[in-house]
Parts: sequence; structure tokens; C-alpha cells
Amino acid sequence: MLGTIIITIFILGPVGVLSQSAENNSISERIIGGHSAAEGQFPYQVSIRVNGKHECGGSIISSFWILTAAHCVARYPLGVLLVVVGTNHVKLGTPYGVAQVFVHEQYESQTKINDIGLIKLAGRINFNAKIKPIQLSTSLQPPGTSCVLSGWGFTNVQTQTIPDSLQYIGMRIVSVERCRAAISAAGLNMPVVDTQVCAFNAPGRGACNADSGGPLVCNGVQYGIVSWGNPCATGVPDVFTSVAANRKWIAIKSGV
Repeated sequence: MLGTIIITIFILGPVGVLSQSAENNSISERIIGGHSAAEGQFPYQVSIRVNGKHECGGSIISSFWILTAAHCVARYPLGVLLVVVGTNHVKLGTPYGVAQVFVHEQYESQTKINDIGLIKLAGRINFNAKIKPIQLSTSLQPPGTSCVLSGWGFTNVQTQTIPDSLQYIGMRIVSVERCRAAISAAGLNMPVVDTQVCAFNAPGRGACNADSGGPLVCNGVQYGIVSWGNPCATGVPDVFTSVAANRKWIAIKSGV
């Protein structure tokens, strides 16, 4: 799971095995080792598509606004973007055009610091059992908190397979200190700062390309946005943009 954008870093990875080195330093974003979601299980999940192809995940935060990662939308003109809601299937759903895109003013494309963006839709979303907004966090969660990550990221790194069915995986919050140590041990020259959150499952289970921008949800509240990881599911923590740390920015831009 994670965005189809492959940058110099990977968007998600487990936090537990700190001794395992990465095979390469490219960053990715997708879900590896997950499960197929039931219909309506993640009603806030959206697919962000570029020229009709799934590129990233995102979350519904109101009837007009979608929360995602900056790197998912920063380089694209509005005309090629489409947001699809209300489905577990990557080729189905209800599409919405994009009216505006906001990228954090201090977003750093190389380090992925402040990797947060907002999409204002051209039309109002009609909520139902399969389409609902997610509550946003205003505080941090302690290490060990159980969370869930959902998305249509790669399920196989070698074949770059995007699943038809929405995938999900359980993860636990990891301390910034442990996350930094794991990333350093993997040979990745990437900072982890206080405006980011790390989470982990196990080697072979984590985010991957095309999961980028998707929501990390703990107890029904969104705490993170998929940003980067060591591709894919190599035993290194996945890194998310903290929703709580950016709650004021979200409110200023969207009114949510």
C-alpha cells in the first residue's frame, strides 16, 4: 500500500527488526502482508488517481475535503487528479473532480518533512454507510498503541502489483527514538522529527508504494498519513506525518 510515487525513500516499513539492512535506499509506499477489507470497513478511505490510475490513498475529513500526503499531489496539475470514494475496489467507486490542492508551505520533498496535503473537491460528497469522514487526532498516542493502516499499495514489490481489493494491516506505534535507531541501522540517511509518527508490524508486513497519503487510524481516530518507508516491509518502521502536529494547519486551510 502506498503511493505509486517512488522517490528516493520508501514510505512504510516495520519497526521491529533493527538489525536487518535495506536492499536499497529508494523510498516506497504500499501494504505488504495485509488482508482484504470487508465492504464498508474503511468508509473514510479514498483512492487518488492520476490520469485514471491509482496513485495514492487519502482520507475523507469532511464533505468537501480529503487529507493526503504532499508528495501525492504536489507535482500534478488539477486536471489530471481524481478522487474516488465509496469502494473497496480500485477500479470502481464514485469519482470527484478536484477544485483545489494545498501543500504544506514547509514541505521538503527530499526529507519528507511536513509531508501533508489537502484536496478540496469540486463537488460535495454524499455520506452513507460506505462513505464517511474520519475523526482527526489532536494529541499523540503512546508507543505500543494498536492502529490499522489501509490502502491499495503494492502487494508484491518485484511485480509492482496493485490489488483490486482494499488491503489493511494492524500496526503499533513506535517511539521516535526507536524509529530513528532502526532507520539509521538500515543505512537510511533520513531524519525522523517530532512532527512524524512511526509504526511497525513485522518483517514482511507493512506499507508499500501506492499506500502513500493513506490513513493510519488508532481507535477510530486518524493519527498518521503514510509518508515514507524502506521498501517494502523490510523490518524497518514506516514513517507517517503526524495529524496532531498539523491539526492547526488542517483547520486553517480547510476549516475542518
